[in-house]
Parts: sequence; structure tokens; C-alpha cells
Amino acid sequence: MFRTLLMLCVCMVLTACSGTPSDTLVEESVAQQKTISNMIRVVSVEKLNGWKDQEFYVADVRYELEFLTDYKTFSESLQDETPDNLVGSFFNGFGLLALSMQYGKFEKGQKVTERAEFRFRDTENGWQLAE
Repeated sequence: MFRTLLMLCVCMVLTACSGTPSDTLVEESVAQQKTISNMIRVVSVEKLNGWKDQEFYVADVRYELEFLTDYKTFSESLQDETPDNLVGSFFNGFGLLALSMQYGKFEKGQKVTERAEFRFRDTENGWQLAE
């Protein structure tokens, strides 16, 4: 009995040490990175595959984005932003141009499916999205 319990504990410890980021962590990380307040939200995330690559764990992910506003309305709202507003300063100029180049003149409710690889690093505080 004691031997079985000891082996079970050893297996649990080894499994925890050699783990990978949970699907939940991958989904939350993708949603946090791809969501843009009042503009884009992540509708769904699906981890398709994952593998170790040197010091990283790479997650192959498909996700769906939904635009919460259209291009014209959002660009007009930026003109009313103050320069010290983080969202406004990010999207002024190059940020909005980059979005329009990637998604075109997007419409409210439009959904876009994308696929990308996200790299995670195993740290003392658990798995973290590497930037």
C-alpha cells in the first residue's frame, strides 16, 4: 500500500515538472494578446498542436476575431482621443494603417479566422507567453 502511494506521488511530481501549458492558459493568453478594447474581441480559440522547440513550447493555434466597430467609426473616434490615452496613441497613425492593411475596411460584426504559433517559456512562476 505504502509503495503504491509513493509511486503515485512520484508520478504526479514528474508529470507536473515535465508538463506543457494547459489549453486554458493558451486560450487565455491568445485572447489577452489579440483583444483590443472596444474594437476586437476573441470569439474562439482552438489549440491545434504543440511541441517543444529548444527552451520554448510552441502552440499552433486557430482563433476567431470579431470586430466590435467598423473602420470608419473607429478611425473617427481616434480623433477625439487625448494624446496620453494609450489606445488612442497606439492606433493613431501607423497602428490604424497596419490594421487596415491586414483586415481592410472592416465592418462591425465581421469575423476573421486566423492561425498562428505562440511561444511559451517555462518559468519559476509557471508557463508564460514569450514576446
